[in-house]
Amino acid sequence: MNALIFLGLITLIIYGILVDATFFKIYIPLVIVYWVVSTVLFGRRDSVGKRRKITIASWADPQDPSSYMPVEYDVTDLVEYINKENKKEGSKAKLTMTYAVTKAMGIGFSLAADNIGRIAMGHFRSMKQIDIALLADVKGGKDLVPVTIKTPHQKSLEDIALIVKEKASRAKSGKDDTHNKNFALADFVPSFILGPIISVGSYLALNLGWDVPIVGAKGDQYPPIIITNIGSFGLEKGFAPLPPMATAICSCMGAVKDKPWVVNGEIEVRKIMTIVHTMDHRAGDAALVVKPFKVIQKLLEDPSLLESVKYDGDKILNPEILDLKKNK
Repeated sequence: MNALIFLGLITLIIYGILVDATFFKIYIPLVIVYWVVSTVLFGRRDSVGKRRKITIASWADPQDPSSYMPVEYDVTDLVEYINKENKKEGSKAKLTMTYAVTKAMGIGFSLAADNIGRIAMGHFRSMKQIDIALLADVKGGKDLVPVTIKTPHQKSLEDIALIVKEKASRAKSGKDDTHNKNFALADFVPSFILGPIISVGSYLALNLGWDVPIVGAKGDQYPPIIITNIGSFGLEKGFAPLPPMATAICSCMGAVKDKPWVVNGEIEVRKIMTIVHTMDHRAGDAALVVKPFKVIQKLLEDPSLLESVKYDGDKILNPEILDLKKNK
């Protein structure tokens, strides 16, 4: 805590005790009301228990990256699979590594949906479904448009590609009303005023799930999982920060590189891609996402499984192909 803030709090306490207790008469009831409201709205949904409560209390909202998980994936077969699919006649959109990673992460994190969410009024709020936002470059790095893919685990790779293509096309032509509203305030509001507006608006929309028209934000607009790709610039690895917009996971894809790799005890040259997953540690420990990360790796290294996983709602109908005994 900043020393000036700390000393200010001490001053208020001393003043309230020795001079006038009006401050406490207002402050304490407000604290009680906040505690009751937050507990009623969100407290009962937090099923992980004391460990998560301690981590939420220990850290403030992340202003810098929390924890990093760099993972290398052997995508040799995936590169071949994407190239083969793109050569087929009649395809409506070009497939990319980003779309494959989006679907793989959707499948993986659907197995741990209760542990994917945001912090709302001091309590963990899990999401109702697994959605993922892709950051699409539309102006050569001058602007990034978040494209939300709802339930990517239930969509085909071509479906994901078509959604991104349509959204990016509208953004490039200036016809994306949602994106335009999000950035409208930046045209005339100075940054020192814009900061608090964005912070409050983002908290109300993303953490609490409320629509905030003044900043063009909707409660279901941005999911807590974001994927960005620096591989298109030839960069092998990047440690992306957690955006302040209540992001639980930000996965940064790197370029595919030829590297020596051990396959069945033999060294081969394989195509390797590094993804650095930045996570908000307050949402839980790494043990909670071990299964999703194993599934993501399996899917990226065996692309034939990407379109083979079948769902009934959020339930996997054929978990045996992922070596899952049961889908919790």
